Amino acid sequence: MNHSEIKVDEVIGGILIILLLRAAYLLPTIIAVIRKHKNKAAIGVVNIALGWTFLGYIFALVWSLTSSNDRSPIVINQIAHQPPQAPQAPARTPQLLASRTIEAPVIDVLSANQNKNLKSNLEELKDLIDSGLISEEEYQAKRKNLLS
Repeated sequence: MNHSEIKVDEVIGGILIILLLRAAYLLPTIIAVIRKHKNKAAIGVVNIALGWTFLGYIFALVWSLTSSNDRSPIVINQIAHQPPQAPQAPARTPQLLASRTIEAPVIDVLSANQNKNLKSNLEELKDLIDSGLISEEEYQAKRKNLLS
């Protein structure tokens, strides 16, 4: 056997080693492409330009493994969809409360809540009298009605 003869298996082995080394060098770019990272082109540039340095390679590898989820809202037909907002009650001043008598709505609120248990109805009634929305007589009458 001559030293000038080239063995086919050595050539194939050498080519495989070169391909594996290139794949290992481009691993951050390969990962970014497989994961469909939004910055895959930039990761590829950093990997190819700075991958020969240890820090450039590690930076590109970590970047390719980070989450690429874009959390910005999706706009369809350029219509912004906002959740419905609850209507706000008009601001009440103490003078306005003192000048109005609120008998029927208070009784309606309490009668509409009859599905609640007795304790919550009594607490709601107590809150109404504490806030001055009903008189002591109305409180006693409604409390008696609830307890009977």
